[in-house]
Amino acid sequence: MLLVLLFIPISSSADASGFDVQKHYLDIAYSFNDEGYTFKAKTTTVDYTTGRMATKEEVIPELAEWTKPGHFYELRTDIEKKPGTYLMYGVLYERDKPDTERVLFSYQFQTHEFRVIKHLKSGEGTWLQPFISQGVYEIVHQDGSAAIYSLATGKYINKAVGTVSAYRGEFLYLPTVQYGDLLFYDNNQKSYIHLKSDGKLIKLERPSPTDENVQYSRKVGKSTYRRYKKGSEVRVELVAPSGKVTVLNTVNLNIRNSWQWTYEMFSPQGKYVTTYKILSKESSRLEVFDTDTGKKINSMVFQTRARFSDSYLYWRRTGSDHIVQSAMSADYYFNLKNGVYVRESNSGTSSNWTYSSFPDSLMVEEDPIAIKYKDQFVQYTGQGTFVSKNSQEYVPVRALMKTLSGTLTSKNGVTTLSFNQKKLALDKSKIITWDSQTYYPLRDITKAFGLQMKFRNSRANYVANGYPEIEIY
Repeated sequence: MLLVLLFIPISSSADASGFDVQKHYLDIAYSFNDEGYTFKAKTTTVDYTTGRMATKEEVIPELAEWTKPGHFYELRTDIEKKPGTYLMYGVLYERDKPDTERVLFSYQFQTHEFRVIKHLKSGEGTWLQPFISQGVYEIVHQDGSAAIYSLATGKYINKAVGTVSAYRGEFLYLPTVQYGDLLFYDNNQKSYIHLKSDGKLIKLERPSPTDENVQYSRKVGKSTYRRYKKGSEVRVELVAPSGKVTVLNTVNLNIRNSWQWTYEMFSPQGKYVTTYKILSKESSRLEVFDTDTGKKINSMVFQTRARFSDSYLYWRRTGSDHIVQSAMSADYYFNLKNGVYVRESNSGTSSNWTYSSFPDSLMVEEDPIAIKYKDQFVQYTGQGTFVSKNSQEYVPVRALMKTLSGTLTSKNGVTTLSFNQKKLALDKSKIITWDSQTYYPLRDITKAFGLQMKFRNSRANYVANGYPEIEIY
């Protein structure tokens, strides 16, 4: 039976600049009682013009048919992150039973179409894993090998003798693979194997960086990444289209374990190469290079107690080179261009989201915080209010002053805000600038104008642990 629900998102009107972005959190929530399980598809829509949220729910009876009363189940989900796409893939299985049957399914949140892709019966395998971007799924067997099948047709593609994973821009010594390609490590051949979409297996040679005069390279964007040995030193370089050579890293082979302190990776679209170095047990440095020009565009030194094995950089999403996520501190991520650290809201459904269109003009991907004054919400024309690493809410000043019916003036390099005959000259050390907009700590502004801030939890009710709405009065 196919259930149909008309979902009407929050209304939002694009401003003159055409800014009209919505973010959709997709989740399948479930509950159970003596009679069995109930599954609900939940869509939470965030209007990026105001930061407001709204939620719709719909029961998925087809999924409940794969459960039994009195049994306990786990559900793992992921979505296809493409603009305007609302397709979720999930694996349902019985909890704490390794040799249990598993169901791989897809659910379309707009049409509410439920489709079983694979029913893995007990004894047929130990795990089902979809790779959505690559359009395949794997069945893992007891011996650690995996069989790969098409998500669309279920057709068998090939066998992998090791655990399959998607390439994320690390291990730049693998010169022929691209971001998102499927790889596995073959212990017998002592080599990574590239599993292509047509089922072909390609052995990836891994040159040793310590072999005399060994050099290998790969294209990254418009530049060339290369690494080679020169005496007792290994040099890592980026060669720009102009021929200019930039040294990314140098490693002295006479220093024990020196390789564990350096790390390079490239972004999904190849626009950036980043180098990560642990300088000591307490500090690390991240440098960012533009592959169009080979120029360094940012360098950040930050404190961390993490060792290299615990410090992994990965990109916020595969559709953009814009934001990088740091697992060195699970609560923060930072912008490549201006190095601004942003505190995450730790949303319970943070992995299952998609946009109406990718907002590449935004500085952060955290949802904008809704701010209300006298029953009016601040209208954002780009990046909205966000929370910085030091837990301060940064607000777009011009948008806030428009809502307050105040004024903003700039003279001799000083920006001054005026409201109810009170003035505030902005401290340059606290200003963040992005896309020609000025951001400033909201609490500093309200304090200067004699206003109060009240945090409302209405937003957190929709997305677990999301930032609350703020009312100014």
